[in-house]
Amino acid sequence: MHYSRNTFSKSINLDTISPKLSAIPDMDPANRPEIGQRLRLSQGDIAQTKLLYRCPSKKKLNDFLLKIYYFFPSSLPKECGHTIQDETGQILSPNYPQSSPPPEGEYCEWRITATHGEKIILKIIDIDIYETNKCENGYIEIRDGYWFKSPLIGKYCGQGDLTTSIQSEGHRMLITYMVTPNQHNHRGFNATYEGLFVFIICSSL
Repeated sequence: MHYSRNTFSKSINLDTISPKLSAIPDMDPANRPEIGQRLRLSQGDIAQTKLLYRCPSKKKLNDFLLKIYYFFPSSLPKECGHTIQDETGQILSPNYPQSSPPPEGEYCEWRITATHGEKIILKIIDIDIYETNKCENGYIEIRDGYWFKSPLIGKYCGQGDLTTSIQSEGHRMLITYMVTPNQHNHRGFNATYEGLFVFIICSSL
């Protein structure tokens, strides 16, 4: 809030808001801490925030970070979907190229955002997803937009690669990857993308 500390107070000598005595343990009634203004959080703000969110002590937090630090990278979960804003890149299903999806199945979403005016070009270099008539047991789905109701570009399963590139109409694309439980011996997919400006040249006869 960009108000002075006594805005809307009953008296210009009083603060608009002051912390309750019961909010901070062992607080001196004659020396109430200031509530953070535009520059920083006050000690009172920090103390109340820690109580509200049950923040761990510094020692507990350091112990937790130390345990995380010593994890082996292979034991950390694979990345499964995120928001992408890079101009070019690669998207892989979590365990690609290994044929070992988790027994409980997988569901991932990648959202690509390009610069306004650009279109997104997606190339599926390799796909190995169990093939059914309507891809009920697994698929990679491409939508022209940012959410699950955006226009559908295509839904793919089976093996091989796609010879043609997939192009969005706008500057956003949603990629959804799904496999049902117990789909063994299938790699998933490997795809690349890039954002490109598409120019339309008009000529008069």
